[in-house]
Amino acid sequence: MKNLFLVVLFAVSSTVMRAQVYGGMSASTMVFGKFSPAEILMEDGRVIKTPSANVFMKNGSLVYKHGLTTMQASMRLVKQVRIADRLYLRTDTALAYVVDSVGKGVILCKTLIDADGYQRNMANSVDLTSLSLGGDQVSMTTLERYTDSDERYPLVNYYYLKYGDKLVLFEERALKRALSRDREREMLTLMQLPDFSWDNVKYMKKILELLQK
Repeated sequence: MKNLFLVVLFAVSSTVMRAQVYGGMSASTMVFGKFSPAEILMEDGRVIKTPSANVFMKNGSLVYKHGLTTMQASMRLVKQVRIADRLYLRTDTALAYVVDSVGKGVILCKTLIDADGYQRNMANSVDLTSLSLGGDQVSMTTLERYTDSDERYPLVNYYYLKYGDKLVLFEERALKRALSRDREREMLTLMQLPDFSWDNVKYMKKILELLQK
């Protein structure tokens, strides 16, 4: 009975964890190694260009240089950002980059620092949640402390499927709610294939195609 309980517990835990996928380790709290030029499309249609921007992986926000100060953008006003070789779209209050597309739908990936994993695995580390974000201004001293240190941060990827005005987290429960009964059966068949995984773009594209039928 105890063994059965453990099997059930493992199965439930596995289902919950499918919403996030291990994204490797990073020596920086920023996506890009250096601040780069960016083109920002605002919700009101305005296009703003900035010579020095980056994506802060603590919360997925856009940050940019204003003189000697690092500022955090007001994310509710941002629609999309093109920076370096990536196009980012806003999902809730965070940026996620376009991985691939099917028809008019796109696959998005949001990469964040796994704060819980960091605190579990790094003995005597500074609490990551103490990073200061006061209003639109990011504490420069705090950012430098993390960016320039020898520490490494575990990352997690969250994948989304966007089609029309709908955005669906790429995990089983959310997908079942978004699919019709027949399409859900097709997805469950795909999930039984030996090479299926929750970070396999090939299957993301197949399921995005199902969502658009």
